[in-house]
Amino acid sequence: MSALLRNESPDSADVLQQERSKGVTVREGELKYHIVVSGTTFGAHDQLMEKVKKEVQDQFDLVQSNSDDYDVTIVFCPIVSRMGPDVESALRDVKGDKPVILVLMHHAYEAKFIPIVQPGSDGANIKLQVNVFFHETKHGLLNCKENRAAVCEIKKKLLDFPISKRSDTSGNAQDLIAK
Repeated sequence: MSALLRNESPDSADVLQQERSKGVTVREGELKYHIVVSGTTFGAHDQLMEKVKKEVQDQFDLVQSNSDDYDVTIVFCPIVSRMGPDVESALRDVKGDKPVILVLMHHAYEAKFIPIVQPGSDGANIKLQVNVFFHETKHGLLNCKENRAAVCEIKKKLLDFPISKRSDTSGNAQDLIAK
């Protein structure tokens, strides 16, 4: 009898086996990201990352890296004046040629349609650009369909990147599982 049927907490091997038997893709490992925040977000960038982490937690660990060892850069760019100059300024803080997810942060009481504007070709390797809405009186990130869609788009793009092997506590890398 499985651990789940006995009301015991299942170990990771049981869970992996159950997921494989259902035909679910099971991926273990981690994706490291570097964060660039180019202005005041009232904590909305942290709230967005928590939502993204919850979305991907069944596929891999999303780990913030403060070193040069990371897979993707996530740039949070609050739009405070004009979109073009704000984006250019934010992208100046991007180092190297790692893939970039550009999060355009609009300070507003409510969400509204914002057309996608392609940033200039300044060397940044932008793989995805999304719009999100935030406001300090709403405690940061607004609860709206546009922000939920942005979380889904970021998750989808992160799933495109190769997942690094996760190291266990002994320092040995564990194999990745993917169908």
